[in-house]
Amino acid sequence: ANQLGSATLQPEMTSELEFGVNLQFYNGRVGLDAAYYDRNSDKQIFPLNIDPASGYTSQVTNLGKISNKGIEVVLTTVPVKTKNFSWTLDFNFSKNNSLVVSLPEELGGFANLNSFTTTSNAVYMRAEVGKPLGTYWTLNTEKDDKGNVVVDPANGLPIATTTPVETGYNMNYDWEGGVSSTLTYKGFSVSAALDVRMGGYMFSRTKDLMAFTGNGIATLYNNRYTYIIPGSVIKTEDENGNVEYIENTVPITSDYVGNGQYNLANGFDGDKGMLLKRDFAKLRNLSVSYDLPKSILSKIKLSGVRLSLVGNNLFIWTPTENTFIDPESTTEGFDLSGKFGELYVNPSSRRYGFNVLVKF
Repeated sequence: ANQLGSATLQPEMTSELEFGVNLQFYNGRVGLDAAYYDRNSDKQIFPLNIDPASGYTSQVTNLGKISNKGIEVVLTTVPVKTKNFSWTLDFNFSKNNSLVVSLPEELGGFANLNSFTTTSNAVYMRAEVGKPLGTYWTLNTEKDDKGNVVVDPANGLPIATTTPVETGYNMNYDWEGGVSSTLTYKGFSVSAALDVRMGGYMFSRTKDLMAFTGNGIATLYNNRYTYIIPGSVIKTEDENGNVEYIENTVPITSDYVGNGQYNLANGFDGDKGMLLKRDFAKLRNLSVSYDLPKSILSKIKLSGVRLSLVGNNLFIWTPTENTFIDPESTTEGFDLSGKFGELYVNPSSRRYGFNVLVKF
């Protein structure tokens, strides 16, 4: 109801060039399936945010031309195979490089795909010409040319930038991979699958709120007493207007320790600190199955019965800095804008089940 249509909307067009090989060795015991693709999507249909004063929050439009190039590799193996026992072990790997080739001229070289803004915060995920799809821009803290935090001499707190700056981060994984394996002995089988995602960033309001409320581990720094921000500097200017940065000796004043811990928990990087690494390794599923023997099946006149215990989302490993959320979590949907991140997402959960498969 709050989305405005477009009288000039055109069909989205995708062209793709792909090369691949499928090789089998040792009577099918080893297999390799690999592909390279070069995909171009033009006039992608996407809802862009617009000024709510118009009576709408977004408008459907043709976004622009996006290039995706990458590889996909699947290696299948059967390391052991005997009369009663078999072991399969499979690997997969993929890597995609995205690039925003062009955008409509009226967008001025970039488009906001999703954002989080308040009176004092700003995080944007953008499509930006010449950059990977989904780059992040945020309000950060001022830095000198050596990357040291510039602080306010009145209270020792970092000075925030007034306009968003590019972070150098984007939403895309560097690569994705996984391992799956199945062990089978007579009627029993055990299967497991591990997924790995490396690289990329996401917005995390959960991380930000834990910093704000003091529940993040980082906020315990210096037992929450006053301190001088390590390596920080103060900006000075002489009568000729020459800027110089000197070592900061002003501790965060006691009235602002809470704000200091918040800045600390966000890495003294302002709203850039709301971004969280997307990396994870996850035990996607684990199952134990048993197939009833034919001697029993013949008595009950069925062709097959399989009993299975199944567990999904059992374990997850994340970078040390992520003690907050499952990086696959999102409150923003599962389309392109959904890759922005999460606002107050619920914790993910393990799932257990018991299955009975009957074949007549």
